[in-house]
Amino acid sequence: MYALAAGIKITANLVVADSSDAVTVCQARPPVLFCSHQLPRSRQPLRSSAAGRALLAYSAADSGLRTDLDLVRRKGFALDEFEDEDPIRAIAVPVFSPGRQVWGALSVQARSARLNDELIREILPAMRQIAVRIGAVVQNRSGTMP
Repeated sequence: MYALAAGIKITANLVVADSSDAVTVCQARPPVLFCSHQLPRSRQPLRSSAAGRALLAYSAADSGLRTDLDLVRRKGFALDEFEDEDPIRAIAVPVFSPGRQVWGALSVQARSARLNDELIREILPAMRQIAVRIGAVVQNRSGTMP
């Protein structure tokens, strides 16, 4: 995650589901160009974040977001924009365990002016690659390797 953050110069976040919330469990900040816009809230409803929707799209939970989650599954990532005085954009990819169960989500967020469509196209392959690497070593909830 630190290599990803340094490479894209945006904080990378590892998020897991806890009941109906998306909880950030790890953050990797880049060594330069850090800004507070890159930090998501530590806990937020699954339905209202890119990371949460990346988790919901591959879970059996009925969230009432069927069309949006179908799009996440087709694209392989979730995108969210937060309207503010300085709009923020977030993108997340699912992290699958070796058994192909969704385990978490890898996300980044930054000012919309910076995290534009071109940058998203550039960083998605690296995010997916890191998500696969994380997924290969994750533990299940009982603490044993899957």
